[in-house]
Amino acid sequence: MSRMGCTTFTTDARKVLLSQFGFRINERFLYEYDFGDLWQHQIRFEGIQPIRGKKIYPVCVGGACASPPEDCGGPEAYMEKMDHHRWNPPLDELQLIADAVGRVIDSQGHERIRDLLGDVDALEEAVDRLETYERFGPDRFDRRKLNRRLKQYVQGDAINPAPLSPSSVADRGAARSWLYLRQAP
Repeated sequence: MSRMGCTTFTTDARKVLLSQFGFRINERFLYEYDFGDLWQHQIRFEGIQPIRGKKIYPVCVGGACASPPEDCGGPEAYMEKMDHHRWNPPLDELQLIADAVGRVIDSQGHERIRDLLGDVDALEEAVDRLETYERFGPDRFDRRKLNRRLKQYVQGDAINPAPLSPSSVADRGAARSWLYLRQAP
C-alpha cells in the first residue's frame, strides 16, 4: 500500500532491506504501521554493527515504555487509556483491601478470618480490578520478553504467536527501542 508523496516499491515490500535506503548516521525516517489506525513511528538510524557469530537478529538492545496492544483503537484511544490509568488509580479497591487486612491484624486471632474479611465477593472483585490495573503497566519495557518474541518470529517455531508488529518494537510517543538489524550480505 502506498501514500501520496511516499516511496513505493516495484518489488514485494517485505523483501526490501533497510540497507537499500542508504541511510546516514542519525538520519530519521517515518514508518507507518497499520494505515487504518495511523500508527506512525519516527525511526533514527544509528549505525551498522558487525554480525556476531550465531546471534539471532534482529535483537533489541534497549528501550522505554510498553508498546500499545494490537487493535487498541489507534494512538488517540491508547493515549486516553494511558491517561485514565495514570489519573484513576484503584484507590477505593486499595482501601477495601487495606480495611480487610487491618481487621484481620487487629483481631489477634479471636475471630474467624472469613468473618473479619466482610463481603468476600466485593473483596475478590477489588483484587481482580487491582490486578488488572497492575498488569496494564504502560511505563514498563521488557527487553528480554521482546527479544524472545523476535526470536520466535525469526525462527518460526512459536505455536500461534501473537503477530509481531512494529508497535511491539518501536513504541508510542517518546518511547524508544533500539534494534540491531542484520545487514544484507
